[in-house]
Amino acid sequence: MRTIARWSLVVLGSVGVATSCGGHSAPASGDPKPRTSRPRTPSDMILPEEIQRAQYSTAYDLVNALRPQWLRPRGPDTMNGRPAEVQAVLDGMKLGGVSALRNLPTSGIAFVQFFDGPAASTRWGLGFGNGAIYISTRSR
Repeated sequence: MRTIARWSLVVLGSVGVATSCGGHSAPASGDPKPRTSRPRTPSDMILPEEIQRAQYSTAYDLVNALRPQWLRPRGPDTMNGRPAEVQAVLDGMKLGGVSALRNLPTSGIAFVQFFDGPAASTRWGLGFGNGAIYISTRSR
């Protein structure tokens, strides 16, 4: 019985080694150089290059066109069931809800960053459970 157990361990070990080594294959000899892709823009930021290219008049239009998922409500924030909205912050000062972005021109904006609920609450306190759109007029 012990011999069977030892053989089964040897077989299982061999199969494990063979499958772990089989996933890496060398590129085919006819393949061209590896593809290089453009650096990806972070999903939580709108960079200065994107702002300059976009040509939108308000911060709301900018965010709505480039990162519309930031504006979507995320559900109730309290036990009362009232839906809370994403908050807008300009250089560390709370502006209010998403509608405040409609009054903010894009000229002078250095970058825009989205903070999820936990990160925004940690940074600015209560009332930011659904996240915050941070707008900076200063370059990083």
